[in-house]
Amino acid sequence: MKNKKITALLLFAGLGLCAISCSNITSENLNTSTAGSSLSEKGTGAAIEFDNVTNTPYDEDSLRDAYLEYSFDLCRKTVANGDKTENIMISPSSAFIALEMTASGARGNTLEEMSGLLKGTEPDMPMEVQHFAIDYQDRLNNAKGVKLRSANSIWLNSDILNGKINKDFTDYAGSKYHSEINESAFGPDTVNEINGWVDDNTDHMIPTIIRDLDPLSAAVLVNAIAFDGEWAVKYEDDQVHENDFTNADGKSEDALYLAETGSIYFESDKAVGFMKPYDGNEYAFLAILPKERINANDFMADFTADDYREFYDSKTEGGEVRTIIPEFTYDYEYLMNDTLKDMGINTAFSSADADFSNIAELKDNNLFISRVIHKTHIELDRNGTKAAAATAVEMKENCIDYKEVYLDRPFAYAIVDTENGVPVFIGTVNSVDGMAEQIEAHTADEETDEASTENDSNPAVSDETTEPAADFEPADPRFAFETKDIYGNTVNDDIFSQYDVTVVNVWGTFCYYCIVEMPELQEWYESMPSNVNIIGIVCDIQNENDSYYISEAQSIVKDTGVAYTNLIPKDGLLKLMGEISAVPTTYFIDREGNVVGSTVYGADVDAYKREVEKLLSTIK
Repeated sequence: MKNKKITALLLFAGLGLCAISCSNITSENLNTSTAGSSLSEKGTGAAIEFDNVTNTPYDEDSLRDAYLEYSFDLCRKTVANGDKTENIMISPSSAFIALEMTASGARGNTLEEMSGLLKGTEPDMPMEVQHFAIDYQDRLNNAKGVKLRSANSIWLNSDILNGKINKDFTDYAGSKYHSEINESAFGPDTVNEINGWVDDNTDHMIPTIIRDLDPLSAAVLVNAIAFDGEWAVKYEDDQVHENDFTNADGKSEDALYLAETGSIYFESDKAVGFMKPYDGNEYAFLAILPKERINANDFMADFTADDYREFYDSKTEGGEVRTIIPEFTYDYEYLMNDTLKDMGINTAFSSADADFSNIAELKDNNLFISRVIHKTHIELDRNGTKAAAATAVEMKENCIDYKEVYLDRPFAYAIVDTENGVPVFIGTVNSVDGMAEQIEAHTADEETDEASTENDSNPAVSDETTEPAADFEPADPRFAFETKDIYGNTVNDDIFSQYDVTVVNVWGTFCYYCIVEMPELQEWYESMPSNVNIIGIVCDIQNENDSYYISEAQSIVKDTGVAYTNLIPKDGLLKLMGEISAVPTTYFIDREGNVVGSTVYGADVDAYKREVEKLLSTIK
């Protein structure tokens, strides 16, 4: 085997692949080695005592905090090294379990660096970290209400490792990590067998993790995590709406939004968010919306474990939280080598210095990590969420008082353990492009009904404004009213009969994004054609005597320079307020008092303008 390289793959599913290769140790290797290890020194460093791991006590709170540090350090480095506008998702859980299973076969500096992924742990704590990893995997596999499974497998090349494998290692991996052990000569079918195992253990969400396998590879270790959770409270059909999503490039994309009123709200200096539990309430989807309108990857590149703790600890329950989230699905794959080196794992990648002699003792060769591959998949829709991940490491020889969170622009998210906030998956959504077919499928059943009512709901109108119609009564009773504006002036529903299109912007004094867009709305109002108008409805004013919120609204209107009319909800408008799931929500009303066009959920003046242009184009 002299001067010949042998590749051993360690594959983690969730999906992650760790490939271990085998190198011949030569004087040239040693001269370029940073640590100066020689082959004779291999197998002499500290190693995992397999029989004592689960008898070793550990501080759960301390290691959980260290795991959070690792999770968000991994996320920050991943997004920093990736495409700024792509959707990213990682599974810290998959990578951690895969790497710890691999670390159990390491010794000395190699073991110390790999266990040191959990920052803050002492160099002599690999036994504690191993025990924590085993318990953590067991916790995942005992989740209630959702389908959550972490599975492991080890594939050994008998042509290379026959008689050299440490049986204590395979027994330990089998009993503690519940790993399947497969030993055979690697051939053309091995790739298909590994991918088939991954496909089965990710519920067919990740059909492949490797495309080829060097016949000289010595081993492949795989971890696969699959998650399938249905919402504890599912979305009904009338909570699903079409609207625009503003992507990381500032362009609009078609999206299907899920709207509801929940009760769990988060707000820190950097972000707002909400939590939507899955069946069983042990796991939940945690939405993290940056307060700044920035790329979600840029946001997560600066989002630390301390930021996450501050955000998670801000959790409040019992209030009204109006939310929208787009349906989305995507895959993500990347090579983790550089990221892990940045996080302190260097010796394991060195053909001269790595020590994995607790896996196998090769007299003339040395095992080291050549590749760590991570692959993930997620699907989120009105029924729930499906997610999977894999990591591979390759070794080679050598309107009331409520909050609102609209995910209508780039955002981050995590699937978390609700008891302690520990994330199983962390991701970003910068684009929902490609959802058009889903939107088309959703609307197909409605097209016949819409076609039959199109002329009524979007009638032709004249080019000029007219005087109010006598005894005007809006076609939509929700817009039938006689009320006052925030300055006490009487306004009634015949205001609609004077304009071809009236933009009705429902907002709240508590709503940051509502207020931010108001100067832009005023600028648009000043340039509107004479047959278009805009009015606001202040949803958190209870009645004409609600002096506090009326004063708040007056102050905001003054500060933002708004001159268009802002109304106090009354009569039919009260029913409308009860139906709104989030603010701002913007309707478009024709002369007859019909709601026309597409209602816009979230702050997006450009979307309002596009909708008005579309409606005016129908005027004969």
